[in-house]
Amino acid sequence: MSRYQLEYLLRMLAATGMLEGTKPDKPPRKFSLLQLLFFTFPLFNPDNWLTQHLNKIRFIFNPIFSALLLAFLSASIIIGISRQAEIIQASRPLWSQGFTNLILPFALLMMLVVSIHELGHAFTLKHYGGIVPEIGLMFICLLPGAYTNTTDAYSLVKRRQRALVMLAGVLCQLAIWAIALWMWMMSYSVTWLHQTSYLLMVAAQLTLALNLNPLNRFDGYYLAVAMTGINNLRQKSFKFYLKMLTGEQSLERPNDQLILSAYAPCCLIYIISVFGYLLFWLGNLLLANLRL
Repeated sequence: MSRYQLEYLLRMLAATGMLEGTKPDKPPRKFSLLQLLFFTFPLFNPDNWLTQHLNKIRFIFNPIFSALLLAFLSASIIIGISRQAEIIQASRPLWSQGFTNLILPFALLMMLVVSIHELGHAFTLKHYGGIVPEIGLMFICLLPGAYTNTTDAYSLVKRRQRALVMLAGVLCQLAIWAIALWMWMMSYSVTWLHQTSYLLMVAAQLTLALNLNPLNRFDGYYLAVAMTGINNLRQKSFKFYLKMLTGEQSLERPNDQLILSAYAPCCLIYIISVFGYLLFWLGNLLLANLRL
């Protein structure tokens, strides 16, 4: 390695905070409409707490337990699909009779699901020897939840371990959904347990759909990045169109250009649709209150 290459490597390590006594430079924060859909508030460093409690849930990573969990989830998914019509039918009287009364408990259950999802990422990363330096609050479409900083997963050598860190949150959501499904099926329809388990099942299913959506910068997005091999997929897709408008030639591969050309329009349509729905919902809520 030449002197120039060594100096460049040291500068890069210092800029990213990977040298002892250095911190990464914080990029300038630019406002965007997406910040209204998703923003975070860091709280504290949970790494020591996660280390202290890791042994209590270490059995989850046992191959036998993992096999049993996959069998349970598979059976639950098959039953859930077979009873989908009944599940949809059960939602109509529930939401029509007490929609306003269910908003708060439903939001709290979504917070619970998202928080367990994030802890799944964090504990799995700790299991493989990683570091979780930050935990905080996040708001998705104004709905609160928790988040953990698991970027240290990229330092794991084995691809399988990195994949399991990413999939851990999804498996947690599926497990919550499956447990709620069985609780709903085995409880009487007039009990609070029946209603609560149904709301928990819907909350898990909704957050799972949001999380796996590649147009959100959650697990689905990073899974799309891994599958396509295009880092910074969203940023590159908009830059691709900017280059087209300015007449600059794109250096991306032909296959990547097809993906980039499709991603940006889908992302814009999604953002406009979400904002349109939120404005429509808030407008109806204000009109209903004004009439009262």
